[in-house]
Amino acid sequence: MSEALGRYRRLQEQLSWIRWKHIGHESAEEDALLEEMDGAWWGLTGEERQSISAEPPRTDLVQDSRNTLVLVDVNVNEHPGAVRQLVAA
Repeated sequence: MSEALGRYRRLQEQLSWIRWKHIGHESAEEDALLEEMDGAWWGLTGEERQSISAEPPRTDLVQDSRNTLVLVDVNVNEHPGAVRQLVAA
């Protein structure tokens, strides 16, 4: 994996987290990340862009999922912010 593709993948993961965190609400954090992703996109090779475009959309929340996302407390020194945990519904 090229460095540019690795960076883009990390940005995709951040976007997923930000969208989950702000679900249903607009976010300046998301807008800024999307702008950064746009720049990173053009740093990819044509083959890398084509590969990403061929993938199914990423999502954290699926309407008919049998799992529920919940927030759990964690040691903030080990992991700042909320952590997702799947719990059977």
